Amino acid sequence: MIKRKSPISPRFSAEPEPGTLQKKIREYRVENQKYSSEECDQELTAMTFSECAFTSVVFTGKARGCELADVIFEHCDFSNIDMRETTTRRVIFDRCRLTGTDLEDSRFEDTEFRNCELSYANLSASKFRRVIMKDSNFQDTSFTMTEFKDTDIDHCNFNDAEFLNTSLAGLDLSTSSIERITCSTDAFKGVYVNTEQAVAIAAILGVIVKE
Repeated sequence: MIKRKSPISPRFSAEPEPGTLQKKIREYRVENQKYSSEECDQELTAMTFSECAFTSVVFTGKARGCELADVIFEHCDFSNIDMRETTTRRVIFDRCRLTGTDLEDSRFEDTEFRNCELSYANLSASKFRRVIMKDSNFQDTSFTMTEFKDTDIDHCNFNDAEFLNTSLAGLDLSTSSIERITCSTDAFKGVYVNTEQAVAIAAILGVIVKE
């Protein structure tokens, strides 16, 4: 049985100070700030946020190539925005919406997705290292050429997701839903599944199971 990871813990050297993203951000690095209940339509491309907290913030501008370290997002909305080439370290996404978000070629390290909505997101060519996915929806999400290492998955929805040229080895999908997924023929080598899922996977691979 795979041992569950400890919760991710962002590090804060001091209590973040209140700020507003609607003001023009003139620096490329923002540290020790907290933002709440606002809409940010600014372009945040290539910005670095460190030791920051976001609550109920709606992002509508491009945020490509951002670096996020020791950051907490709660009830935030990133739907349909460009967040390609994002890097996260010790970051928590808690009850956030990332529907249709483009996160291609991103890197997630020591990152946790809790009760998040990521349906139709693009996570192709991304790398997951020491990541926790819990109670989140990844339906119709693309994981083409994605790499997973030390990733813990618990009660997530991957129905109709795409895992082309992606190895699922070492992942425990036994508590999650994986109906109608699209994958390479060798994707399930070394993956943990339950009995019902094993029958469904056999059908995907063209194996006929006789009762």
